[in-house]
Amino acid sequence: INILIFYPFYHYKNPGNHKVTLTIFNQNGCSDTFSTFIYTPDTIPPVRPEIYYVTVTPNNTIQIVYNTANNSDFAKYHVKQLAVGPATEIFTSSKITDTIAVSTNSNVFAQSYCFTTQVEDDCGLISQPSLAHCSIHLDVIPNSSIANRLDWTGYQGWAAVSAYEIYRKIDQGSFSLLATASESARSYIDSNLCDKMYTYYIKALHPNGRFVSTSNLDSLKPDYIYQNVPLDMYKTTVVADAFTYTAWRPSEQVNVRMYVIDKYTENIGWQPAYRTTTNNYITDNNVNVQTTSYKYQVRVIDNCGNISPLSNPATSIVLNSTVTNDKRYLSWNKYYLWNAGVKEYLVQLQDNNKNFQTIAKVPQTDSQYVDDSAHTDVDEATCYRIVALENAAGRDQDTSISNMRCAILPARIFIPNAFTPNADGHNEVFKLEALSIHKLTQSKDLQFTFRIFNRWGELLFETHDVNAGWDGRFNGEPSPLGVYAYTVEAHGLEGSRLFLNGTFTLLK
Repeated sequence: INILIFYPFYHYKNPGNHKVTLTIFNQNGCSDTFSTFIYTPDTIPPVRPEIYYVTVTPNNTIQIVYNTANNSDFAKYHVKQLAVGPATEIFTSSKITDTIAVSTNSNVFAQSYCFTTQVEDDCGLISQPSLAHCSIHLDVIPNSSIANRLDWTGYQGWAAVSAYEIYRKIDQGSFSLLATASESARSYIDSNLCDKMYTYYIKALHPNGRFVSTSNLDSLKPDYIYQNVPLDMYKTTVVADAFTYTAWRPSEQVNVRMYVIDKYTENIGWQPAYRTTTNNYITDNNVNVQTTSYKYQVRVIDNCGNISPLSNPATSIVLNSTVTNDKRYLSWNKYYLWNAGVKEYLVQLQDNNKNFQTIAKVPQTDSQYVDDSAHTDVDEATCYRIVALENAAGRDQDTSISNMRCAILPARIFIPNAFTPNADGHNEVFKLEALSIHKLTQSKDLQFTFRIFNRWGELLFETHDVNAGWDGRFNGEPSPLGVYAYTVEAHGLEGSRLFLNGTFTLLK
């Protein structure tokens, strides 16, 4: 420029450093020159900065990491925390390499926090705020007695999240990866837990593989349910006269690993951990229910290794019998142990249909019964069992059944010496009474045979049914008065064989 004014000016088209030379001439034609460099700043604000990520640190502060300013007229960084009202500046620095800010006044256990950054130049021009980035807030709540539920806020600020990693430590242990969740996941249930303290954090992964953001730590100990009282062993019973069935009420715990059953017999003693099962019952075929009473106890072990106290014992009933003077003497061991005790014992007899009928009730203080009934209505052996009834109130009554024991009287047959088939309703049929013999058997080797002959040896009547008799007729016609002969062949239940013959009189 060539001007004759004292305040010259020039508009530069580009910002930056420019060389300026001043030459002065006086009226005599003398001159002097001075040169220097001047900097002309831009009037456009700095470029909008970028936050790489925000993350919660192990000491519960929030770290904001952003890019380095690329303008030559850099003056300072501004980092602000967003809120419902005006944003709060939490960090400022005039050092261009200070690209990490730390928020120390954030309660990371209560909520997520969002931040922006701005760049200021030498002229005081401030860039637009960066896109806001928000920390991940994790909240752990109970889901059940053995499960925790993790809820977290999604990371905000990236265009996308590739995945969330869930980390956990137990008590004072080290953190390890528990699970990986999709980018849309916001919750996770950690189950099958024990009575320990579980601490978690969430890590968001950026698709570039370099940026990560971690949440706050949160800890929770499940409201664990212990089986700290003994299980209720409510039954040991004999089944099918062959094996024992033992049952107990299930544990209140939901993470049962197994039940452990101890077994006791008098000649062996206790056998700890005789059997394990995940059911609430066992069947035991390694028994002799006719001679031995068995006692069982149970305890539960959970997946955490906790062991409950031993349950009450449950004892099978063994029934014994003897026969003396045509009386059947029954005796048994008392059932042990219902918490409410035994109400009474039922003495039951097996009928011809193989069903058991109660013939007596015995007080719980007693364990013996004498049966002096003939039971001629029972075709085979008189076989008994004992049923113990629980002294229950307000709920179903538990029972325990003994083995079956047969008491056999000596085999005998009673035959009358006369009968009167005269239609007066008395003594119309000639029949015998039998005790302790095989009656309606299908085996020919044990078959009962009853025959009647006239005086000439002619067969008038034959049956294999002990309950059948002769009505005095032959070929549909009444037989004459007189003496007739009979033969009886029978097999006793105790193994004897009977052959009987004799005579009787048909009267009017």
